[in-house]
Amino acid sequence: MLTPSGVETIRSVAPSQGPDKPTFSISIAKRELVAITGIAKQGDVADVDFIWRWVPLNEIGAALDSGDLRSKSTVGFRDFDDGWRVLQVAPHSAQTIDDALKNAEPAP
Repeated sequence: MLTPSGVETIRSVAPSQGPDKPTFSISIAKRELVAITGIAKQGDVADVDFIWRWVPLNEIGAALDSGDLRSKSTVGFRDFDDGWRVLQVAPHSAQTIDDALKNAEPAP
């Protein structure tokens, strides 16, 4: 149940609705890299530890998350001929970027 203020806030960020659109998505936050806290390199692969946080994009995001909570994750990289890239498929014990963000832990 939304208050009148909540209804006005939703109207300002919601896409126009039609009869074929019973639901809609609202982007409320984006991830922001805070710091890279460690790199463990072995040959042409590396595990990178980093801290990130959610940054609200609008009033809804600000109401749901203050942005003070930081998370830590680890992701695998591989050195290719043209430089280092995030691994999209996890080899062995490394995580993909999606898994690293889903499995994030609170940062100190």
